[in-house]
Amino acid sequence: MALARGPVTKLRGSQPLRSLMNTMRVAVCIATYQRPEQLKLLLDDLAIQNFTQVTPTSVAIVIADNDPGETARTTVEALQNTAASYPYELHYIAVPERGVVHARNAAVELAHELDADWMAFIDDDERPVTNWLGLLLDTAERVGASSVAGPVPERFSFEPPSWYIDAGLHCAESFPTGSTVKRFGVGNLLVSASALRDVAEAGETPFDLRFNATGGEDVFLGFQLAKEGHQMVWCDEAIATTEVPEERTEFRWVMRRQYNAYRNYSRALRLSSGSQPWPELAKSLGRLAEAAGRILFGAVRLDKGAMSAGAYLGAGALGKFAGTTDRQDSGWWD
Repeated sequence: MALARGPVTKLRGSQPLRSLMNTMRVAVCIATYQRPEQLKLLLDDLAIQNFTQVTPTSVAIVIADNDPGETARTTVEALQNTAASYPYELHYIAVPERGVVHARNAAVELAHELDADWMAFIDDDERPVTNWLGLLLDTAERVGASSVAGPVPERFSFEPPSWYIDAGLHCAESFPTGSTVKRFGVGNLLVSASALRDVAEAGETPFDLRFNATGGEDVFLGFQLAKEGHQMVWCDEAIATTEVPEERTEFRWVMRRQYNAYRNYSRALRLSSGSQPWPELAKSLGRLAEAAGRILFGAVRLDKGAMSAGAYLGAGALGKFAGTTDRQDSGWWD
């Protein structure tokens, strides 16, 4: 399905890179919304990426701006005025339709037009390590996987609450590199263009618009990739950190986010399978009981970290229960 979007602005010519393969074109897709300063830091980090085993023949960076005010345009265009030439081709696109799913799909559509073989996704508030893209590509080549995901550790410009740290809520997911994963976030992800085409052929767009108001489009994408027979693996060294604003460590916000995350997970699983995932319902009830036990244990020991960890587990269990049984859409603000 064709997407309505603003004109594409090509801001700089591509500089060829040495390649160990015949051809490998990579597009880094960034959906952004009113974060021009953080976007600038991300683009600076991408400019100094280095490659070891697998080196792409070309890299294009696609910035899909979901702000009607086009706040990212000035940031991208300013790179033309720097003394040193930006090493990769930049493509800016305004996406007036509200919602990150529209922005991600527009970025993918443009990446296909650029004839990209692989698409890497990273959020506009993240900071990748200097070999982030190379590590993702190396893992995909070595394992032969269609998609590779990596960890997104949190970083803070303030001292987070003690309960947040004691409960371990700042810890990112971690798995051995090369291991198979069943779900991932789109904030640190590499996917082959052919795999995204397979998913789009099964539906209308690679990122499903039913998740535009709620989030969870990345989880649904993972389920769809698995249905199409594509292998998804992990690269634990391909780190991209995310900045956490202070308000996102408030207890109510953290619990609401956990509830919505698991609600979206169960909803994505239900929509992907086409049936009610009753085993997930049983799991959610079991986790609710476990959460109650942890909260009680923490209360007896006056341990805020244990109580918070129990509440976090319970919020996720409630979200999973809601996503399994409730077919109504719900936004992050509910």
